[in-house]
Amino acid sequence: MKTTVKKVSAEIKNASTNSKIKIDRKLDNLKIIESGKQEEINKLTFNINL
Repeated sequence: MKTTVKKVSAEIKNASTNSKIKIDRKLDNLKIIESGKQEEINKLTFNINL
């Protein structure tokens, strides 16, 4: 019984670690997209100011 509990506990830890990694990747991707959009805004603003 103890080994089963340990195994399930380890699986839960791994799942939460994997979820965290996936969330971190999505956040990184969103930051990259946001950065790209901000760059576009800066270019457009620069062009308007000319």
